[in-house]
Amino acid sequence: MARWTEEDVLLLKETYPVLGLEKSAEILRRTKPSIRQKASRLKLKSPLAGKHNIVDKDNIISRLKDTEYELVSEYTRANKKALYKHKTCGYEWESSYNNLVKLVGCPNCSTSGNKESTKFVYLCYFEALGLHKVGVTADWDKRKYDFLPGTLPKLLQLVECDSNESALELEEFILSDVELYNTGELRNGNTETFLCEGFKQIKELLYA
Repeated sequence: MARWTEEDVLLLKETYPVLGLEKSAEILRRTKPSIRQKASRLKLKSPLAGKHNIVDKDNIISRLKDTEYELVSEYTRANKKALYKHKTCGYEWESSYNNLVKLVGCPNCSTSGNKESTKFVYLCYFEALGLHKVGVTADWDKRKYDFLPGTLPKLLQLVECDSNESALELEEFILSDVELYNTGELRNGNTETFLCEGFKQIKELLYA
């Protein structure tokens, strides 16, 4: 791959924040992983960066309207903790909206069995995208087929937890310690991806 010139960098700064990854790669005639890595080092944000993480508070209240749950405290982002209440039993607990959706049950009285099931936190790598991803699954052998058609990610680490709730807490703790980079290129799980620069710190957390 040709070295980055000053003109290349200038063009990337002009195109990437406005046109995004694919268009910048096309204009600069470089691969998407190359564009993504350089943009990260320059701290450039694409038009799609983080858009799936930011949700309006009124939107959350509306989504919870016909459920057994309600938002009690202030709300900021889908992956940040807020206080929720189970209207049926009155139990209140802190959770991110993402984890509330994944748990689908009150930690105090859920009959779904989620609290008792064994879950795994995984760290994988998508070589074609130059991205790492963290997530929670009950079966990695099935989960690995869900992201990119015809391409399997490389599993770097799989940590067994004693419950779904503890797995989600570990996932949330890890994601709070890396700089998320959402490309929208996976079929799902785009809000838990980050660039290679975050590998060292996340590896230390998973192997601790």
